[in-house]
Amino acid sequence: MTPIEDFMSRVVPWPSGPTAPGYVNLHWTPGFGGKPCKTVGEFMKMADWAIRKVTIKDIYYCLSLQREASTNHRGNLSAKRHSSLALSLKSLYIDIDVKEPPKGYTNLAEALDALQAFRIAADLPPPSAIVHSGSGLHVYWISDRALSKAEWEPYAQGLKALAVKHELRCDAGLTTDAARILRVPDTFNYKTDPPKPVRLLGLRDQS
Repeated sequence: MTPIEDFMSRVVPWPSGPTAPGYVNLHWTPGFGGKPCKTVGEFMKMADWAIRKVTIKDIYYCLSLQREASTNHRGNLSAKRHSSLALSLKSLYIDIDVKEPPKGYTNLAEALDALQAFRIAADLPPPSAIVHSGSGLHVYWISDRALSKAEWEPYAQGLKALAVKHELRCDAGLTTDAARILRVPDTFNYKTDPPKPVRLLGLRDQS
């Protein structure tokens, strides 16, 4: 299993089988189309297809297991995404920006230092995973089991409150969005020209 496959297998809750409820969505721009997936293998195959498709730019995934999928005009399943459709989640997440202060941090090193200072001040465990989004950091704390949306929400609200309290320069509203999409590692961020790579900086051992 590659590091990206390992990351994707852990960061979201996957259906327990082909007939089990829910889908993990791959999304892309332009247009925010998407494909609902039942397995990590299917997801990685779709991500590889999307990377090679010249008309597709930014590639994302939805952090929650979505209850439903749509059917397109060809009769194929397409991704459907809304917080009300979230069955379960496995991660808490923060999006830290690298941009002109005071909205973000001057560079990646400063953002990583701010994350470490925040974690210590807030008495949080080390993150499970960190992704360099090309324009900032996506920071994850991954649960060892799937959490229902109702179970997940108090933890997400608590993390948001800590980020606000300690003045971490992040998109705090993103942290409590149960249908949030974030970038898939090993893809590209097309907000700049040339586009910047999205890189998995670290994935902590599950033990």
